Amino acid sequence: MPEYSNSMKILKVGDQAKAACETCQAFTSITYQLHDVPFSDGSGLTKNILAGVCDVCGAVTVIPHQSTPAICSTLAQQHNFVY
Repeated sequence: MPEYSNSMKILKVGDQAKAACETCQAFTSITYQLHDVPFSDGSGLTKNILAGVCDVCGAVTVIPHQSTPAICSTLAQQHNFVY
């Protein structure tokens, strides 16, 4: 039986991986970069978070777990929520 680690990998600017790009409709190489990422409902954006960006078309394809606190903070500020 394989061993699994409970720790998550911490990604940094310049790290590379492969991911499914919705725009390209293919698995492509991505590079993690700091990016302003809009919310899917158009209500605003979170600035300067780490995101996986498609090397072919430049679309944001993935948001790593470590960007979640910044997203939650922005949402809370916009909606006056307390987390």
